[in-house]
Amino acid sequence: GGLGTEGIKEVKEEVKVYPNPAHNSITLILNEAPGNNATIGITDLTGRVISSSLVNYSSNKEFTLNISGLAAGVYFVKASSGQAVYNAKFIKE
Repeated sequence: GGLGTEGIKEVKEEVKVYPNPAHNSITLILNEAPGNNATIGITDLTGRVISSSLVNYSSNKEFTLNISGLAAGVYFVKASSGQAVYNAKFIKE
């Protein structure tokens, strides 16, 4: 065997967020095989968790999140699914 890290892998480019900047909602597109659950969380620049939800994308790779209650600023969205963690940054106007 070789030396390597097993388990969680961090993938930066496998999630798309639009529109960006956003006003009332954002849509995430995961480049992941359907049939799993994903935990989707939003954090602010300090790392404080704003929201977290569990979604099932057995038939859909797109999720729309309501962000109308967020103050204007920069946020991070993280989707954790199986062995992968997907990260993206978005701006709330």
